[in-house]
Amino acid sequence: ALGAEGTVLADPSLISRLSPWQVDFRQLEPGRMETRVRMRQGGMLGLLEIRMDRGVHQFGLAPSGTMAVGIPLTDGLTRWHGKHVPNGGLLSFGTSEGFEGISSSAFHGLTLTASHEAVHGLCTRLGLPVPRTWEVSGVLGVDPKTASLRATARQALRLLDGTTPIARQDEEDILANLLKLSLSGKETEDRSSARTRARAVRVALDLMEEGAE
Repeated sequence: ALGAEGTVLADPSLISRLSPWQVDFRQLEPGRMETRVRMRQGGMLGLLEIRMDRGVHQFGLAPSGTMAVGIPLTDGLTRWHGKHVPNGGLLSFGTSEGFEGISSSAFHGLTLTASHEAVHGLCTRLGLPVPRTWEVSGVLGVDPKTASLRATARQALRLLDGTTPIARQDEEDILANLLKLSLSGKETEDRSSARTRARAVRVALDLMEEGAE
């Protein structure tokens, strides 16, 4: 854990050096940007909280071998894979095709990752299907005012405070709630559109990697 206060980065793309996330965040507004992050890895869940005080075009890949979802904690995320983002709600990062979004200077969000094996294993124990919406980046049709989503976000943020060990039951509760919310919501982007955008993001990421070499 990086402590209750987290760490401050001059460039948000430095997240790639501190974590398994691969990101290329491009500042859209003038001025010095401050990015504050907190991270913690449990036995099942990886947590990353991020705040950025300038508008940013976000590109990246979730950690390899994981399924990842995001909870916007403010209305600072304006677009996600070409779709308008409701105030809050739930996002999926997809598996291997990458993600793309636009955020404002009010951005504050929380990402949660778990291995494919952990997600599939928990779904089996709960008698739930694995949400197909987690396999493609998009906006999941979960009402941001849903009490269980807000409670889940609070529970995850408490784990990020780093003052107590992460209990396996807490991780399972958080992941189970996110699975149930995802299965109850309606996908706001059809899969053909998602696949088309995914290919475009993948090309952009390939170009990023070539440029870094």
